[in-house]
Amino acid sequence: MNIPVRRRPLGFVAIGLITALLLFLGFELVDRYRKGNQRLIVEIQESLGASSLLQCMENISARRDPAYFPLLNRFPLIEYLNSNPPTLTPQQEVEGVPFQVFIDRYQAIWALTHESEARKAPTVQQFSFGADHLVLLNPEFEGMNMLLIPTSIVPLPLEERVKWAARSLECIEGYLGGGLLIDEITRIALISHWIEKCRFLLSHRISPAHLRQLLDALDGVEPPVEAFRRAMRMTYAHSMELLQAFRNGSQGGSTPIYREPALNYVLSHLKTRIIDIDQPVEPMDPPWYATSPGGPIFLWGQSDDFINDTLALSHELEDGIEFFRQAVEYQIARLEAGDQAIAPQGITVKSTPSGQIHLISNRKPVMDRPTLPGLFEPYHFPK
Repeated sequence: MNIPVRRRPLGFVAIGLITALLLFLGFELVDRYRKGNQRLIVEIQESLGASSLLQCMENISARRDPAYFPLLNRFPLIEYLNSNPPTLTPQQEVEGVPFQVFIDRYQAIWALTHESEARKAPTVQQFSFGADHLVLLNPEFEGMNMLLIPTSIVPLPLEERVKWAARSLECIEGYLGGGLLIDEITRIALISHWIEKCRFLLSHRISPAHLRQLLDALDGVEPPVEAFRRAMRMTYAHSMELLQAFRNGSQGGSTPIYREPALNYVLSHLKTRIIDIDQPVEPMDPPWYATSPGGPIFLWGQSDDFINDTLALSHELEDGIEFFRQAVEYQIARLEAGDQAIAPQGITVKSTPSGQIHLISNRKPVMDRPTLPGLFEPYHFPK
């Protein structure tokens, strides 16, 4: 008796072969993306100058690379600020206090920061681009604003006011250098405010020797555009840490076949932004796989508008600092050479019937760009 043999339809075999082929092609595609992403990661890390935030910290401690903010263990600092709240009363804010009151507090924070740096204790997992550090330090900034330069109601000689102004600018830069993570917008606002306060000084007759103290203080200010580059490099270094976590599957993304193509898109854009780090960024138009639920990784940190506005304000402040420097140098030349003083390039000098001198910037405002109010108002010198 012949038993019929059941043969598998050729269709099942074909489906199996096609499935195997698709799986092979899928894994091959993912592997190609993976190798391409690894290449991009190496190129980006080389552009940033360090392979990780921990290495950034080591570079700072060894004074090898000043391009990054120190990521310090902020818990001792937070504890200090909580246990030593600002001591200025409302009356003191109006009447003014001895500058040493603020300097002592500033130096205590500075020492605490450097102590943390010496222990090499970065807290990467606690780092965030939220407002937590700004909330903690806002009272410090408000106090700094109050103490930048004594107002006219504070009975101090002009020379003491100049000394006060110079030390205040050093404090603003010291907050950055001390690793307290001032964001660029805060720094821009503080320095712009400082220049506005100094207009009061230039409207009085002050000796050239004292005016040069303002120039010396300005020499210690990191150019705003360079500070912007440094801040963005730190932002992108942090983004790389998040991207690495995403790639490892610990932050979004369910499978490699989803993660690697999404990463490729983000890394390509990140590389372009790092290469042209001081140029306005173009808005990203991420594909569905880079923004779908489970891993919206196309952008971390600041928004495109924030980056572009901060860059524009950095250029604005850099020009404003130069205008202020020219005003101080011209006033020194007037005091030393009298009518023989030569007006700086790009500046118009006008005299009023009363003999007052007005220094006017010939700079044309850049349209469709954020501006800092009052930064380019004319300077008025006494006759």
